[in-house]
Amino acid sequence: MAERISAGILLFRRPGGRLEVLLAHPGGPRFAARDEGCWSIPKGEVEPDETLETVARREFEEETGHHLGPVDLIPLGETIQKGGKRVHAWAAEGALDPDAATSNTFVTEWPPGSGRLVEAPEVDRVAWFDPAVARVSIKASQIVFIDRLVARLAQEGREEATWPRDHVPTFRCRSTDRDRARRDRRTGQAIRPEDYDMDGPRTARRRRSRLGIGQIAR
Repeated sequence: MAERISAGILLFRRPGGRLEVLLAHPGGPRFAARDEGCWSIPKGEVEPDETLETVARREFEEETGHHLGPVDLIPLGETIQKGGKRVHAWAAEGALDPDAATSNTFVTEWPPGSGRLVEAPEVDRVAWFDPAVARVSIKASQIVFIDRLVARLAQEGREEATWPRDHVPTFRCRSTDRDRARRDRRTGQAIRPEDYDMDGPRTARRRRSRLGIGQIAR
């Protein structure tokens, strides 16, 4: 079996000198009720004869509707996800309004075995996160991309690393905190640690739609 490889972009900004990263929530009914630990960098699978950086830029634009332009990319290396997919990532500094984001769509059978086809955006929303909360929200295998970005910026003297790289802070959230965090993600406001108590495969049908708006294919 051929190895599955994806490439993507971790967009970051520094309002008021404070680092924030942009993450994407996967669309479709399978992920509709899932939040913590399932966000991702915008990314997509690499086809034969494609370069990794070209795919990363293209997939970022397809899943957010935002064209990066000639911005310099910071290599963040690779990681292997739970299912065996190898993901390559780059970081880029830029601005993006979550409310203006758009995504291509895919068609899937839902519920499985029902014969009913549902069309949904590949990404149903994007949001800016404080790095500490991003570590809780993103897939576990992709946490390394956030750590590598923080370390890289710290080396350049542009961002202060606030904990050792081998330590990942944990958060325990009350239900009200989780509800507030979800509201913040929908509004595009960056989610920060103080909001908490401290203690698939590509398909042939890809069409751009407003984020969060899935349609039933009849």
